[in-house]
Amino acid sequence: EVFSYELRAPWSERALRESLGAAARRHPVLRTSFDLRSFSEPVQRVHARLPGDAGEGEPVPFAAFDLRGRDRPGQDAAVSGWIDAELKRGFVWEEPPLWRAAAHRRTDTTWEFTLCAHHAILDGWSAAALIGGLFLDYLGRTVGRAPAVRPSPPPFVRYVALERAARTDDGSRRFWADCLAESGQA
Repeated sequence: EVFSYELRAPWSERALRESLGAAARRHPVLRTSFDLRSFSEPVQRVHARLPGDAGEGEPVPFAAFDLRGRDRPGQDAAVSGWIDAELKRGFVWEEPPLWRAAAHRRTDTTWEFTLCAHHAILDGWSAAALIGGLFLDYLGRTVGRAPAVRPSPPPFVRYVALERAARTDDGSRRFWADCLAESGQA
């Protein structure tokens, strides 16, 4: 998955790196890898930290590019080229993180933020929520305000437990069987 946004906002590479690191510490899915071989079923592993993170460091896979010396078509080509390369690069399931980010500075006041993530960890809805929180944090840092403390999302293990319970619940099976029958997909 690739999510890319052109922004008119103050530029601070340091603030963006800090915000990305804070997001990785706040959202367990950003510290996820998958073990597809060691157990009887695939296991999603949530790591305490990303590789290289000592708690305050910059563990995030982030690159910044200054495109201000190029014309608009040259900038667009550079951003598209980076996205194409990222799509070809892919991810290794067993190695966190399963996402990468980049910022391409276009002018003194505009820049493009791009987030690439494996679809197993982010979809459109969750990416929108993540990026919204990321930019609130970032903007606070650029004006010298402490980032807003928001409640952490519920642990993912709760969702897994609910899903497993639903898979063995007769009422849940009947509900979905009825839905499929009504849709003609059964």
